[in-house]
Amino acid sequence: NACTGSLTRGPDPVYGLNVLAGQTVTVNLVSTEATPEDLAVYITTDCDTLPNSCVAGSDAQGNNTTPETATFTAQQDRRVYIVVDSYYELASGAYQLDVNVQ
Repeated sequence: NACTGSLTRGPDPVYGLNVLAGQTVTVNLVSTEATPEDLAVYITTDCDTLPNSCVAGSDAQGNNTTPETATFTAQQDRRVYIVVDSYYELASGAYQLDVNVQ
């Protein structure tokens, strides 16, 4: 995955967010499973043109307990998409996704 620099084959829940020029989006993602999933998170401006539209991403590559953090500052008013992904193709489970916009 060009957004994270690692292989992410899991299902991809996507969350849309409108941001204004100058706002910074910080995303923190952590698995809340008893046996944590190997998660990744990235921010993109267009889901149809990945990897060219990727603006930030994080994957601790195998470290299932470290929160993934991605940060992006908007240069213009726009909609961005936050994508939760996993190394494992059939991954599913609970996670906590915190999004801060300043």
